[in-house]
Amino acid sequence: MPSRDLYRVFCDQPEIIYQLAGTKALERAHHNNLQILPWSSAAHLMSLDEFPDVILETFSCGLPEIYQQQLQHRNRDQLPLLINIEYLSAEAWTNSHHGLRSLSASAQDISRYFYFPGLTPQSGGVLAGFEAKLTHPPDTLKPFWEQIQHPATQKISIFNYAGDTLAPFLSQLQTLQKPITCFICAGLPTKGTRDWLEISEFCSPQQRDYLQLIPIPFIPQEDYDWLLLACDLNWVRGEDSFVRAQFAGKPFIWDIYPQTELVHQKKMAAFLDIYWQNSPKELQTLGRLAMQNGPVSAWWNSLDRLKEHTIAWQSVLQKNFQKDDLADRLRTFMNQKLKQS
Repeated sequence: MPSRDLYRVFCDQPEIIYQLAGTKALERAHHNNLQILPWSSAAHLMSLDEFPDVILETFSCGLPEIYQQQLQHRNRDQLPLLINIEYLSAEAWTNSHHGLRSLSASAQDISRYFYFPGLTPQSGGVLAGFEAKLTHPPDTLKPFWEQIQHPATQKISIFNYAGDTLAPFLSQLQTLQKPITCFICAGLPTKGTRDWLEISEFCSPQQRDYLQLIPIPFIPQEDYDWLLLACDLNWVRGEDSFVRAQFAGKPFIWDIYPQTELVHQKKMAAFLDIYWQNSPKELQTLGRLAMQNGPVSAWWNSLDRLKEHTIAWQSVLQKNFQKDDLADRLRTFMNQKLKQS
């Protein structure tokens, strides 16, 4: 039964959501009264007579100016519930700050609650819903899967920021002299691989000794989940693919988004401390080496052991979030605060 509530998502690039969600997910969203709208339309759709019960700020986007103005002109008892969804972090301080309310310095300041996604039971959680099954490839990936040259090849998906780590990684894979197939996702990974290959166009599979490189287009989330499950190693980035890789239960390298003052290194260290907690020191050393772009030859032959650890970590995530993930926890949090208001 479709929801009676109305949900609006304002985004500066809604076309990316359309690509990421895919047709089936968009149909489900429409069925449940979820609208995906351009950021610029907020001013046209919002009026003093029609104001939401809950407003979510995500990815440090802040609120459209029209929202700010109208919030400041409403009585305190008429204000909607305002929640700021922070970036995912494994840092310990986020657990104690999760769910806290901001202090208003003046009458113009709008109080909001801070919601911290995380990987511990005390946090706001992560999105679960990983339902990929390793059957035949989805239609978006089937033609690329059929281009694999060696039947016993080890497979890697690469969806990172490229930067100065991709080229050395590819060079080291080539020197291993083992059948390896890399599926290079569209965008920065494709550009970085093209530069490493020293070719003008990277639109078809390329072979360098035993290393095969296959470019793939932007695909829906559900199909990307299948790719993560089908590969022996996944190089992921940001937050969403990082979480999906963990639910896939395959070894992965996290290309964390670089921040000023090396803040990202603290976030990486905090995650690794949780991820490798209570694991054998030797395996932990190899895993950290891989995660920090250490020499591939030092850890490549330990992929099976690393996989055992990722499967164990996958079980932890499933136990904590499969039936109570970020969406469930956020809904509970909103309902609690709405009852209190």
